[in-house]
Amino acid sequence: MGQLTAKAPGVTVRTELPDSCIVRTHPSLPLAFEEALRNAIEHNDDDVTITVRVRRDEDATTLVIEDTGRGIPQIERRTLQNAEETALEHTEGLGLWLI
Repeated sequence: MGQLTAKAPGVTVRTELPDSCIVRTHPSLPLAFEEALRNAIEHNDDDVTITVRVRRDEDATTLVIEDTGRGIPQIERRTLQNAEETALEHTEGLGLWLI
């Protein structure tokens, strides 16, 4: 994470993590996690706060990444929910598609 925040020293990253958490995941989870953090840093002001939480219950483990930024624009959210992009509705990058 240090590499991601080195270019944005005003970024604060907070974590709420259990002492240990062993899960079986898709091999691409680390890439998606890194992309979510990168997205939060690159698309917000330098003073953004990012919170990473891991919650466990009996049936599932949940990873949540939140930031204090302005949020994802409505057109981006709508495009991500569609099966395909069009000339009029498309995302500005591949990061959110990757996640």
